[in-house]
Amino acid sequence: AYEIPKRDWSSDVCSSDLIAADKDHRLVAGDYSQLELRVLAWLAGETDLLESLHAGECVYTRTAAQLLRIDPKAVTKELRQIGKTVVLACQFGSGGGRFKESCRIFGVDISPSGMTHDGLVAKFRAARPLLTRFWSACEKAMKQVITTGTACGAGPVWMSARWQSGGSTDVHMRLPSGRSMVFQDCRVTDGEITYAATKNRKRVRDKLYGAKIAQNATSAVARDIHAWHMLQMWQGAVPIVMHTHDDIVAHVLEIHAAETSEYMAAIMRREPDWAQGLKLDVKMQVLRRYE
Repeated sequence: AYEIPKRDWSSDVCSSDLIAADKDHRLVAGDYSQLELRVLAWLAGETDLLESLHAGECVYTRTAAQLLRIDPKAVTKELRQIGKTVVLACQFGSGGGRFKESCRIFGVDISPSGMTHDGLVAKFRAARPLLTRFWSACEKAMKQVITTGTACGAGPVWMSARWQSGGSTDVHMRLPSGRSMVFQDCRVTDGEITYAATKNRKRVRDKLYGAKIAQNATSAVARDIHAWHMLQMWQGAVPIVMHTHDDIVAHVLEIHAAETSEYMAAIMRREPDWAQGLKLDVKMQVLRRYE
């Protein structure tokens, strides 16, 4: 997959502006609403968060209000931004140091919260017990599979061992869709999980821990939903011309754009049989140029 940057700051050209519809045509773009956030909440069993998202409540405002123990109506723009950064940086296990770095990168000042970076992370984890429990379940299951060979589950995710001829152990993580992710040559040493990863085209040993396993599962399930929806559209003769990690874009005659938009939205809100209760949502746009 290739990432299309929104803006190349070294020039006046926005790369996405180069993707335009033909004459008398339009691009119909469906953008998932917080897909990975919903998938993670679903995997962790956070039904209250899913209901909140389904009702249209802003999860960043909700998080800021929870962490600071204030009424959601009292959450300012600055406090909401803090809540957003906490959610995006910490939902996959970032500690105080990494959260502080995320704030630096995105220019977020946490001083209006009256708390430290470590304090906000601790409050976030305390406010999301089912999430942290899912992290722990993922790590516990992985360790059990590696050390005993006994299959074990973490929520709707199931892990089992496959032994290779050289004596190494691969862990197969079966996703709700039925597809499996494979972590090769997994080991537990001094209580830490490592596996054979590829970085910069080189084979290296990398660490695995609960939140990282949860992140892998979340991204994989989101991909499965995305692919399932595209197959549904393909069967319905929707002319998909591109997709990114969280949107699908079709190219149609302008006179068919509104109808196509409604059809795509209905499909992208549809839950697969294996993901009931996910409560998906989507934002649709009809565009002359891709944004």
